[in-house]
Amino acid sequence: ASRAAVTVAAPDGRREEVRMTLDAQVSRWNYAGTDESGVYRVELGPPLTREEAFAVNVDTAESDLTRLANDELPREFATYRRDNLDEADSPAIGRRGGLHKMLLYGALGLLLFESLLAWRFARAT
Repeated sequence: ASRAAVTVAAPDGRREEVRMTLDAQVSRWNYAGTDESGVYRVELGPPLTREEAFAVNVDTAESDLTRLANDELPREFATYRRDNLDEADSPAIGRRGGLHKMLLYGALGLLLFESLLAWRFARAT
């Protein structure tokens, strides 16, 4: 893995290749050109062949609150249309399934049931 190609794509579109170094039997890479806030994408070449994203210097004061069109959103966001909004074309971020709520309610029920049993058995002794 010490010979794997590492390509860093900056938020402004420039791409730079970085060399991996071998340090105590561990392959490492370092990139110091993070002078712009945003998401940097790193592509690791063969034999690893994977891509990772890193957020750099993200400052909430620099947030851009302009509206995005549906096709400008990252593919990780599911969108659907809502009729009760002022603009019929404005997307809303999709919700995930409700399994986590059911599991939390089940855990809460078990905690209450356990407390009731502990109270009842403590009274019996």
